[in-house]
Amino acid sequence: MSGSIAARAMTVRDRHRAQLYFRGPRGERFLLRELELRDGLDEVGRELIGRVVETSVVALLHSSEGLSREEARAGLEKSAKPEAVLAPEPVVEQPPAVKAQPARRWRPLFGMRILGQWTGDDLGARVAFGLEGGVALHNPGWPPLRARLSFEAALPQSLESSGVQARVITLPLRAGVDVGTPFGLYLGLATGFDIVHLDPQSAGESALRLVENSTELVPASRAELRYELYFGKVLWLAFSALADLPWKTTHYDVVESGTTQHLATPWRVQPGLALTIGLSP
Repeated sequence: MSGSIAARAMTVRDRHRAQLYFRGPRGERFLLRELELRDGLDEVGRELIGRVVETSVVALLHSSEGLSREEARAGLEKSAKPEAVLAPEPVVEQPPAVKAQPARRWRPLFGMRILGQWTGDDLGARVAFGLEGGVALHNPGWPPLRARLSFEAALPQSLESSGVQARVITLPLRAGVDVGTPFGLYLGLATGFDIVHLDPQSAGESALRLVENSTELVPASRAELRYELYFGKVLWLAFSALADLPWKTTHYDVVESGTTQHLATPWRVQPGLALTIGLSP
């Protein structure tokens, strides 16, 4: 239409959207209107479209409102193409980089212990003081394992019979492995040797001739059951029940006029108890 009458066209893009196009007199000005129709072209929607048509015609006839032909064409072309909506990629806030420290699978062990053993009726009790050290290994899925080395120095034991006196000094040295449980109970098996030193002291008034001091290495094994209590992460206390098993029988005799007189024989199995206090840095 021309002259003073505005021309219009309407496009329903979907059930809830309508686009209206208005051309002013002589085709100099144009209006584009896009409406949201909540319930489609029902009575309310038609009334809303009528109001927009009325106000748009009045604006084109009695005001300078409107778009140029080029602006209107660009608007129509833009509305004819579906707009690509690019959703911004979610920004995931990264936590500050923390360099994972590998879990240490081993820990050193150092301890001091006191040990008491019964070596038999002939020699009686033996008291020793010692040191131990080792490495505790921690591997997921495995029970606690340790490699341990211990050394003890026993107080002298006395031998006396028929005026003959002597001292026996025993130095046990053991190296072995402990297998543990999560609640602090360990079973240890170790092997080594005893350094046994014999020091004859006196023959009394007899005519016996004393032999020279002698030292002997006696192979021996040890079984140890120990329970450990930790105080914090470093200090620990262990209570042990153990047994030593020398690999050969040792006996002490007196030879007088070609006759051998038995003096003492240690037990083949020598039970004992130990108390150890230690550090595991």
